[in-house]
Amino acid sequence: MKKPKYPTIMEESASREPFRAKWWRTNIAQMTPQEIADLTGYSLQVIYLMERGITSEGKLVKPWAWRRYKMACAGVEYRLLHGHDFNWQRLKQEIG
Repeated sequence: MKKPKYPTIMEESASREPFRAKWWRTNIAQMTPQEIADLTGYSLQVIYLMERGITSEGKLVKPWAWRRYKMACAGVEYRLLHGHDFNWQRLKQEIG
């Protein structure tokens, strides 16, 4: 397997997403990478890679991948705030 190429300082400064992802996990969600992996369905390896801002091929994470990852983390935050997972039926009951 090819060893991942880590981003340079210049590349890392272009995106603060990896820092923000790890900060949110440790300070807001207060969860381990394994707990986030279990709740989001992302593998533990992907959680570590996202927090470094690289793919398994050593490339920078694309904006669409960040959007998808942030939406998964938003689901975790919803669970933390409301005490349950998002539920389509529950939403319908609350509205009507």
